[in-house]
Amino acid sequence: MRRVPHSQADTFLAEHNDLWLSTIVLHELDYGMRLLEQGWK
Repeated sequence: MRRVPHSQADTFLAEHNDLWLSTIVLHELDYGMRLLEQGWK
């Protein structure tokens, strides 16, 4: 699959640093785990 240059995703990633992206990913994982815990009660 050929990548399209200058896609919105590439632009977004280029504008944000790794620490910011890591923070978002960790937040989403934490949120998902909380939803799972609530579902099991």
